[in-house]
Amino acid sequence: MPKIAQQTIDKIKNKISLSQYISRYADVKHKRGSDYVCCCPFHDEKTPSFYIHDDKQFFHCFGCGVSGDIFKFVSLYDHLSWYESVLKIAEEVGEPLNFDSSKTNSNFKIKTEFYSLYDRCRNFMHNVLISDIGITALNYLSKRNINKEMIEKFSLGYLPMNNDFLYTRIKSNSDYKQDFLNKSGIFFDNSTSSLFDGRLIFPIRTWDGKTVAFSARDLIGNSKAKYRNSPETLIYSKKSNLYGIYESLESLKEKKEVIICEGNFDVIALHQAKIDYAVASLGTAFTSEQARLLSRYVEKAYILFDNDSAGIKATIRTLNILQAQGIANFVIYLQEFNDPAEMLEKRGEEALKNALSNTIDGFMYLVNNAIKLYDIKNSKGKDEIFNYIKPYIDATPSEIEKDSLLQRLAEMLKVHPNSVYMQYKKGSANSYLYGKKNVRKIDIQPLTKDRFNLDLFLMLVVVNNRKHYKQFRKNISVKDLKDEEAIALFNILEDYFRLNDEDCGNDYFLQLINDPQIKADVSSSYLLEEFNEKYCINQLQEGINRIRLRTLEKEKKRYEEILEIAQSSNDIESIKMLLKDQIILDQDIAELRGKLVPKTKV
Repeated sequence: MPKIAQQTIDKIKNKISLSQYISRYADVKHKRGSDYVCCCPFHDEKTPSFYIHDDKQFFHCFGCGVSGDIFKFVSLYDHLSWYESVLKIAEEVGEPLNFDSSKTNSNFKIKTEFYSLYDRCRNFMHNVLISDIGITALNYLSKRNINKEMIEKFSLGYLPMNNDFLYTRIKSNSDYKQDFLNKSGIFFDNSTSSLFDGRLIFPIRTWDGKTVAFSARDLIGNSKAKYRNSPETLIYSKKSNLYGIYESLESLKEKKEVIICEGNFDVIALHQAKIDYAVASLGTAFTSEQARLLSRYVEKAYILFDNDSAGIKATIRTLNILQAQGIANFVIYLQEFNDPAEMLEKRGEEALKNALSNTIDGFMYLVNNAIKLYDIKNSKGKDEIFNYIKPYIDATPSEIEKDSLLQRLAEMLKVHPNSVYMQYKKGSANSYLYGKKNVRKIDIQPLTKDRFNLDLFLMLVVVNNRKHYKQFRKNISVKDLKDEEAIALFNILEDYFRLNDEDCGNDYFLQLINDPQIKADVSSSYLLEEFNEKYCINQLQEGINRIRLRTLEKEKKRYEEILEIAQSSNDIESIKMLLKDQIILDQDIAELRGKLVPKTKV
């Protein structure tokens, strides 16, 4: 999508008071000047820690670390993307959207044409299905007990086994070039044949209804691949989309829960049984990106995979990913049936709906599986059960919940809780990551002065005064920094200015930061007087000088070591060159020391 001009963003912000907007959702109290405070709308608290700064058009919660501008607030509260939140506020304040043509993604035009092509193909293939040509596919759907309402809801389609059937239709109503169609993922390269001929078509749509791909089931039986799926393109990434997300969206928002299935027919079967909050991954394992997409809308997830060995393995992986995302997770048993589609076909809608009540929470599912695999009666078996469940506990973002799970595990293993805690701490460094932690459950350190060091302080000065970045970049490289967070900020700034020719605002910069602690520190720094622009020139130069001095002194030690080696080997030429370089180095060090006031040790 094209980039909205920064001038437009600023106009929208200036037309609405951040504190007044947030007061719709929380009891906002005036603190002083243009500052306001309230209890955080994103986590439970009794003492207000959510600060709103109208003059900076920025909010920050010192309790859970969430922060941003009005668009960030809307995206969090209403489960919208940043782009959607801009559209919503712009419409509310009556500000027309202007796009920055100089920043428009070079692929935007191609993406727009792809969206149009895929929608055309979807409509055409759907019309083929419900026509006389689609009788083969309609009979197959009838055999599987899929009704007309679902055919319409999921916009199912069909293509006969005719090599240029779709191509001829598309070309006759458009001026698409062959090279464009080759890259679309719909046709074989340099061919008029569609990838989906002779197949029942399942359109894959994004949360906002754009058709981006197709999944197709063979109905003729002359292909080794039962299903054929679209390749990844400019508009389609398997790991970031879910089948049924568009058709389920309203229910996901309302119920705040989801059922995750394995196949397209499973999703359709559940929707037909009035369980209209079901989705499926797209021919691949469930991913962290898909979990983050769901976390915009839901608090609970139910996994409904096949009960064979592959299904159990996929269930365990999905449980860990959901747990890492802070989504409460459960597993559904269908008992004698392999999947929802089979149960719908053989028992009908009501039986399928009733079967969904047979659930177990994710932790107990893992415990039960482990007990089947290992002997809980002996110490070796107990240790193996612990190791089987440990990844799930590792993935848990809440320390309180983690502690509770360890207690439950100790009770089930009939061992002292301390031994479980010690065993867990011994082998865990919280390195088991399946996705980003939920912002509401992250424990972060406040940005206090005792956490400042030379590197971090300087990088926060630069982050808060980004117009001086080029001056800073001429003097300091990432190799000069020692602090890990400072190094991360340096790299984020590099990305920021590689993507943008000018400063695009604090809120945009925050979107580039994935690490919760760093994001919280940057958010807090926006509100601290120490990083105000009126102080930044002196702070910037002072910090640059101190880091350069530290680098030069380190270099001097290296030269001394090399010189010692050269002298021991009586290498006269090397000694002369090293002494010459060392004199220049000493001069630079002396000059820098003279600039530092007061002359403190770095």
